[in-house]
Amino acid sequence: MTSTLPFFGRFKNFMIDQHLRNKYSVQKSHARLRNIEWHFDYNSWLAWWGNDIDRRGAGGDALCMARLNDCGVYSPDNCYKATNRQNNKDAVKNGSFVKQHKMVHADGMVFDSVKQCREHYGKTNYFVYHRCKSDNFPDWYMV
Repeated sequence: MTSTLPFFGRFKNFMIDQHLRNKYSVQKSHARLRNIEWHFDYNSWLAWWGNDIDRRGAGGDALCMARLNDCGVYSPDNCYKATNRQNNKDAVKNGSFVKQHKMVHADGMVFDSVKQCREHYGKTNYFVYHRCKSDNFPDWYMV
């Protein structure tokens, strides 16, 4: 009788890798949506996170990739690990935290904020930002 464990072990590793590749892609996309250059490839991103990869995410005590003084590119030389709470405190302290209210033009309508547009369409902030940045939706933009 042959063991199926090696197959399941490889499958588990494959699924973990796919999960992490998805997290990498999402983080890279969010940087692009914010017009911030991204100088990590998947392997350098994974190496940068190291054993802390499981601690990244949402929530005050989770880790995030913070940029020095909230400026410049996302690169190994310009980033440090911080909790989301600490990153927000740093942003307030260095003056880079600015609550932005942008008017959104979408499908011939004008919304006073991303939130208002998001609620009208029953979608997420990401949906609104993506539409406004995409060349496929020329009637969606922010001012």
